[in-house]
Amino acid sequence: AAVLFSASGMLLANPLLLRYDIGFQLSFAATIGILFLAPLALLSLRMGDIMATTIAAELFVFPLLLFHFHTLPTFSLVANVFVLPLVPFAMLFGFVAAIFGMVVPSLAFIVGFPAFLVSHTILALAEFFSRWTFSAIPVPNFGMGALLSSYLVLFLFIVYSSRKRLSRIFSV
Repeated sequence: AAVLFSASGMLLANPLLLRYDIGFQLSFAATIGILFLAPLALLSLRMGDIMATTIAAELFVFPLLLFHFHTLPTFSLVANVFVLPLVPFAMLFGFVAAIFGMVVPSLAFIVGFPAFLVSHTILALAEFFSRWTFSAIPVPNFGMGALLSSYLVLFLFIVYSSRKRLSRIFSV
């Protein structure tokens, strides 16, 4: 509910986000995937947190990537296994650098250097995986119908899996 509430608030402030801001669409889709699909993967498939979260986010982002960019990133799951553990450090170091930069601007570059190193490593990993042969497969005809059908399939899978899991819990 909190995700829908915050998205609704953002869209009330700027309705064009939904149509023209691909970052908003991708962030919202990834968050919905993590909220609804990651718990199913954790419980049903007995995956680790990072893997379940990554798969859930990617499954919900793939239809939008296909729709907007007409390419399927084939190694993104592998790349994210390496990148995701670095993201909290990049955020922490960036936050510390930003706060320090407001207090002592002339020395912010020193405190910001760890953030630079972690961010540079993330970009280097992304570039490394993007250079692999077949790192992206063209999908030229992925229109609005395919996009909506993909999300319908994901929604039905979540409903079916949730009902199946609930029936197992309550039949014991």
